Amino acid sequence: MNPVNFLLEQWGRAAQQHPSIKLEIVPFEDTVPAFNEVLDHLGEKIDVISCPYQTTYWGDRYQSFHLLDLPLCVACAKTHPLAGRERLTFQDLHGETLWMAGRGLSSYQDEVRDDLERNHPEIHIKSAPYLDTNTFNQLASSQELLLSAECWGGVHPLLATIPLDCPYTIPYGLIYAKDPPREVMQFIMAVGQVNKTE
Repeated sequence: MNPVNFLLEQWGRAAQQHPSIKLEIVPFEDTVPAFNEVLDHLGEKIDVISCPYQTTYWGDRYQSFHLLDLPLCVACAKTHPLAGRERLTFQDLHGETLWMAGRGLSSYQDEVRDDLERNHPEIHIKSAPYLDTNTFNQLASSQELLLSAECWGGVHPLLATIPLDCPYTIPYGLIYAKDPPREVMQFIMAVGQVNKTE
């Protein structure tokens, strides 16, 4: 659920100018307890995570470096009637149940929730305390929808991810320890420089 494709593309461009920096991909179990453990020990086994961020659920255990804003999407079972659509609008979601982060967990999702509650009461909102593999498994066997991001498009083989026409986005970037070593900052700045020139 923390895809590195964009980061690796950026690093591919920056690596030639920074041959002394070496990367190692470190796998970890993608569950909430395991991710919390990683956050508690950022800088020990894992230095940088590339992911959507800005969630109060994670607390203030990390620093972040913004790379881009991801368009919002809707994820649903491939058997859902909306799964074959190329794009969706909020009106397309009327009468549907939409899972999203619980209020107060994510400022960007709170904005979307405010808009939906005010202007689209026909959408039934359910709150998820967090997203993990179990959430995606439940979604795959239901007729409910999930407010998602394009970076999670391949996270589950039984789910479709459809772009949502709306003005809202999800911040995506790098999270790292509050007191990172010099090498980590060199890496982050190298990726940031490539990002600025594009």
